[in-house]
This record gives sequence, structure tokens and C-alpha cells, in this order.
Amino acid sequence: MGSGRREWVVVVLVLVFVLVFAGFGQGNDEPIPPEPILLDTVACYTSVAPTTPIVINVYENWSPIGAQRFLELVDEGYYDNSPLFRVVKNPSQIVQFGISLDKALEAKWGKNNIKDDPNMGFPFKRGYVSFAGGGKDSRATQAFFALSTRYTRHLGKVPHETPFGKVVSGMDVVDMFFDGDGKFSMDMEPWGQGPQQGRIMREGRKYLDEHYPDLSYFTTCTRRGGKAHHTYPEHGGLSADADFEDHTLSLSERIARRRALISKL
Repeated sequence: MGSGRREWVVVVLVLVFVLVFAGFGQGNDEPIPPEPILLDTVACYTSVAPTTPIVINVYENWSPIGAQRFLELVDEGYYDNSPLFRVVKNPSQIVQFGISLDKALEAKWGKNNIKDDPNMGFPFKRGYVSFAGGGKDSRATQAFFALSTRYTRHLGKVPHETPFGKVVSGMDVVDMFFDGDGKFSMDMEPWGQGPQQGRIMREGRKYLDEHYPDLSYFTTCTRRGGKAHHTYPEHGGLSADADFEDHTLSLSERIARRRALISKL
């Protein structure tokens, strides 16, 4: 190989090296969430696993306004007996909830919007919980769980998608929510054939039982007592990230491990 050609090869390799590492650098500029400050802990029980709670740590410094609203709704019993009406595992990977079947509660809170929180822009991860919205100051009662880190990283870029907490125990239960069982998509129209939100509000449980008899529900959501009481750990045990990522275990084995962990707390 001539010296001129060798020089060109070296130049090309240097350019490739610079471009690759420049790309890595840009990825590392992605915002990271601040160290969470616990406001309170909420335990939600469901129809799919009646004795195994979904435990949510609510953080006062991720989304202060959203966190306070979520706790207000929990205190009111707003989420009790409410449906998990949108369960999307491809491609969005979210579970949406937040329409009360109690008409008085829905009338009180359903259109009682809150202001946006300052958006920190950090990407979602599996287990994050956020209010859903459709624009400026549009958050009210509807919220969602992120089922995946890989497929929800695009969320969190707008103010109404600022996580207020994280599931620290029970993501295995969230994974079990009815999603159509491969027969149809539980996404909302026009992307799927899931329940129509307007009909849920107008017709309630009768509509859901008739058209979606296998739908999953919260049964109760209550506070665990926050800083003054025992809360579930962020790390160790069966965390939101590790919960059901371990697919070497059967579903019954994973539920048994969850119950064993809870019994020790």
C-alpha cells in the first residue's frame, strides 16, 4: 500500500473514531432525574392479584403539583374500583387509568385540571408513574404506568408528562393487567379496540362488563404513611426494574417471592 493511500486510511479511521465518540457524548447529555425526596407511599390492590399490592413511592421534587394531586385523589377514594382501561404493550408499553366509576367523584375531579409542573425532561423508565395529558395544564385524574424502559424513553419531554413517582414493588402485577390476550388491542381508538372513555363516563361498569368482561381493576388505593412509616426500598429485594424482568421464574414463583418479601416488612 502506498504512503498516500495509508494516510487516507488513517484520516478515515480518525473521522470514524471522532464521530462515534461524539455520538456517545450526545447520549450522555440526556437529563437524569434528581435524587428523589419521598412525599408518601401508596399501595394499590387489584382484581388480578387481590393480596399483592402495587406500591408507589410518590416524590415531592419530581412533580410537586402532580404528586399532591395524586395523593388527593387517593385520599378521596377516586381510584377505588376503577378500570385499567388502556393496556398497550406494543409499541407504547403503558397502562393508563384514572376514570372513576363513582359519578360523584368523576364529576368533582374529572375536569378539575392542575397546572403543569416544571418539566425536567428526563426519560421514562419501567415503573415510572405520570399523569396523562393532552396539552398545557391538561392534567386532572388520568395517569399511567410505564411498562418498559426501552419503549417509553420518548416520554417525559413535555410538561404534562412529568413522572410523580415510581413503582417500587408490584410491577409483576402491572404486567398481568388484561391487554386483550392477543385477540384485540386494548389501545384506545383509532389505534385499538379498547374501551371508549366517553362511554365509561356515561355508562360505567355496565358498559365495561358487557364489552370487556376480563378487564382489570383497582380495588383500593391507600396511603402507606410516607416518611414517618415504613416504605418499600428503592433497591434490593424485588424492585420495579428487577421484578418481572427475571423471566426465568414462572408467574406463580414470582408471585410467591413477592408475598414472601411483603410478609417480612
